[in-house]
Amino acid sequence: MNKKARWVLVILSLMLVFSMLLPYLASAAENEGPELSSDAAYLYNTGTDEELYGKNEDKQFSIHSLSMLMTTYILIKDLENGKVSVKDKAKISEKAWRAPEPRMFLEVGRKVSVQKLLEGLTIAAGNDAAITTAEYISGSTDKFVKRMNKEAKDLGMKNTEFYTPNGSNDDLSTAKDLFILAKALSDKYPQYQKYFTTQKMKYDTRPGKTVILRNQNNFIYDNPHSTGLKSGWGNHQYHLIASVNKNGMKFIAVTLNASTPSKRSTDIYRLLVYGYNQYQVIQLARAGEKYTDFSVYKSTTPGPSTVAYKNDVNVVTRVGVLKEELELDYSGHSYIVGGTKAGDELGKVNIYYKGKLLGEEPVVATESFERVKGFSAALDSIALVFRQLFDLVTH
Repeated sequence: MNKKARWVLVILSLMLVFSMLLPYLASAAENEGPELSSDAAYLYNTGTDEELYGKNEDKQFSIHSLSMLMTTYILIKDLENGKVSVKDKAKISEKAWRAPEPRMFLEVGRKVSVQKLLEGLTIAAGNDAAITTAEYISGSTDKFVKRMNKEAKDLGMKNTEFYTPNGSNDDLSTAKDLFILAKALSDKYPQYQKYFTTQKMKYDTRPGKTVILRNQNNFIYDNPHSTGLKSGWGNHQYHLIASVNKNGMKFIAVTLNASTPSKRSTDIYRLLVYGYNQYQVIQLARAGEKYTDFSVYKSTTPGPSTVAYKNDVNVVTRVGVLKEELELDYSGHSYIVGGTKAGDELGKVNIYYKGKLLGEEPVVATESFERVKGFSAALDSIALVFRQLFDLVTH
């Protein structure tokens, strides 16, 4: 074999080896996570309770106006505990009036409802709203800040230090700590989620003067699956705490210290795509689809009767899991009694994969049943006792 032929053979061999390794190299790169320009980031699947990615997630950074999310958390907590009411009125101080933008344009000496303060925090991201909230709840911003730090400690935010209710260069936290706060808000108070995705609010700064305030978080406009939560900036550094629900895939993503708003958006997009690519949605049934037939007791209408799924039944799994590998287990009544109405829930189907609960979906009656009386009811009562004993033994 001449020298030229040997070189051709070597090159072809190297190309063959490289082509064989390429899938493994690509897989390794994917497992390392997305390439981000932000100084810190964190991604968590709240639907499956899995940590997916971290970059300097425990390193402290100035979080600026993201501090306002803790102020919001405390206000919502006090609303739910009955310590304050949305109808309460808070007096606006000069300190709040002098707050820098963004503001909801509170005017010194006037009063503002707690309802509007809640909107001002979640929608307008108003510095004046945060200061007024702090003064109303604790009497002063200093006292309120002490509570902010106590709440952070109680939540397990180990690397967080608050110095203001509205945010400053001195306020410090980490990507992981901010995730903990965002998750606490989402888990404990889901009914307030609507505020974080509301695009605008109205506020009467004074009689006859109404302002329209736009949501400061551009993420909710750019992502149709957004469920919140908050953007922040300061000293030419841009941050974002984003939550999404895409076909049942629920993620919270945090990025800190992007150099521009566009790079912040790009990083969040890359984080979420990285998360989406690891999961799939399996549809098991549609709303109204038959689950099984149940026997009927103590009713003028004889059984059996069809029992159906109340909602669409979808579960999120890792990519590669087959529908056939999922296990269904029913818990609840295995029969229908007179007096049951169409749509009444009878029990639920629990969905498992390798022993892990992925979800549970209710099943409902598809027709109404009039209760029978007299001798027939007595006979059915006896039959029902034996049915319940049977169910007890078999389960």
